[in-house]
Parts: sequence; C-alpha cells; structure tokens
Amino acid sequence: MANWTYGGTASNPSYSSTTNPGTPTINYKVSTAVDSTYTTTKPSNAGTYTVRAVFPASTNYNAVTKTANFTINKANATNPTLTAFSGYYNGSPQAVSVGSYSGGTLQYSLDDSTWGTSPITRTDVGTTTVYVRVQGDSNHNTTSSISSTISIKYPKLTLDENEGTATQLAVYPKYGTTNVYTEETGSTEGIISASKTGYTFNGWYTQ
Repeated sequence: MANWTYGGTASNPSYSSTTNPGTPTINYKVSTAVDSTYTTTKPSNAGTYTVRAVFPASTNYNAVTKTANFTINKANATNPTLTAFSGYYNGSPQAVSVGSYSGGTLQYSLDDSTWGTSPITRTDVGTTTVYVRVQGDSNHNTTSSISSTISIKYPKLTLDENEGTATQLAVYPKYGTTNVYTEETGSTEGIISASKTGYTFNGWYTQ
C-alpha cells in the first residue's frame, strides 16, 4: 500500500493470493497498537499504520493473513502574509499585520530562536524585527520562519505660534514626561528647548 500526504488522495491496498482466491477482509490500525484495535476504517491522519488482509480459507488452504505498513506523511503548514508597520510614535503599541494561515499555531520571535504565541509589539521610536512561523499540528510540518518590521519614527506635532501655525518635529523621550522639540531648517534639525516661548503644544498627528 503506497504512502500519501495528509489531505491528499489516499491510496488503496493491492492484494492477491495464488492459494486463496477469495476477496480478503481489509483492516487498519496504528502500527504500534495492539491487534485488537484493527478497524475497517481507513486512517486519514498523519502517522504510520498497518494494513491487514485476511484471505478466507479455500478448499485446500487455511485462511491466509498478510500485513504491511504504510505512512500518511504530514502536509506543510502555510505561513501568513505579513505587512510591516511604519509610522509615527503615538504612545500606543504597534505590531505587524498578520494575514491568514493554516496548519497549526502562529508563533512569534524576536531572535528567530525563542518562540511564543503572544504577538510582539513596539511602542517607542526605533525598529523591531519580528519573526513569525506556524508551528505545525499533528498533521502538518512547522513552517520556516518569515519576518517583517515595526518601524516607529519620531512623532510630529503642531505648534501654535502667536503669528500663525508652524509644523515641527518632536522627540518624545522614552523616559520622563518632558517634550523636547526640534525644528527643521532646510535639511538641518536643531533642539529648540523643552518649552519654546510663544508656542503651545497642540496635539500629535500621524500623517
């Protein structure tokens, strides 16, 4: 009996007997299980099994029993499609977007070595590489890992000046509560101060 892969087309046993020409009774069991577990139901889950053919007795011969092992191989699990996150800091945790997957449990890693099921997020300015894989279930192989990034840039803010409105960049420190403003002049950025005279913080925006 030929092997096949889970989810594919199952094979059928082939049999013949030169001494017992009748149609045999076909049964199946897990290869390591006891004989009392034989059943007429062909297995469908991945694993190694034994098929047994019992040919009925003929005029001159007793019943004949033949067995053979076969394997239902695991199919490959399917990775999701990942979409990177790139945006401005807004104080909230961000994550890569994960599409549909199949064949097991979605796992995340920061180092492509230690895995867990909790999504990985980043809140502060900077970049995090997120590795993702699908840990295969009993019928599927685990996928190779794929990766994407969470990239968070310094946020922008709007400052209201006495004479109109100016758009500036802002650095929001990882620790502490002081907003440090930077001002763009051509291609140059310079620290203004923690509190710019004549300007009032007017809220974050993420365009």
